[in-house]
Amino acid sequence: NYQMVYKEVGAVLDDAGVVIGGDEEVRFDDKKRRFKTQRECVATKDEYGKPCGNPGSFKGPLHNILINGDDFKQAVLDEIESGGDNCSRLQISASIIGAMKGYDVIPKEWVNKVDVGKEA
Repeated sequence: NYQMVYKEVGAVLDDAGVVIGGDEEVRFDDKKRRFKTQRECVATKDEYGKPCGNPGSFKGPLHNILINGDDFKQAVLDEIESGGDNCSRLQISASIIGAMKGYDVIPKEWVNKVDVGKEA
């Protein structure tokens, strides 16, 4: 239902402190941010929640992208430390941040650890 998605996305934008100005300029206002960390966000079981059910599996990664979208490593670490069904949320947020920012945002030491498999 598109109305539910619209409502949930709006709630996440508000919780992340996203402000859309009259000229449609998008900016962040830390004073309006409801949660300072991804862990704090996911800990609100009724709204975001640790389990894999929706809307939390959708809202959690969206919130992470909004607050950590410029720092891939921090986004990954915050999602891992949030607990619960972090692997599902992490797949979504890391995939989107990677698609937006490119391969080079992935820490080289992480890439080197998985590149070992190429030699096998």
